[in-house]
Amino acid sequence: MRSFLYVPGNRPSMLASALTRGADALIVDLEDAVPPAEKLSTRAAVADWLATLPAGAPVWIRVNAGPCAAPPGP
Repeated sequence: MRSFLYVPGNRPSMLASALTRGADALIVDLEDAVPPAEKLSTRAAVADWLATLPAGAPVWIRVNAGPCAAPPGP
């Protein structure tokens, strides 16, 4: 049986250690686990994090189906 670890994309400390936790794959959640006001910055931070991983790292990204709206302005 395969094991999966879900980590909210807006928790960089959790992402940093997630691949060492023994799961078969890591699922980074950019959907429900991330507050709407943090979605854009979280997507950018996760993209930067992904660029640091070795090729073939067992990481899946869960994203919203629709466009990511910018947070409301002042």
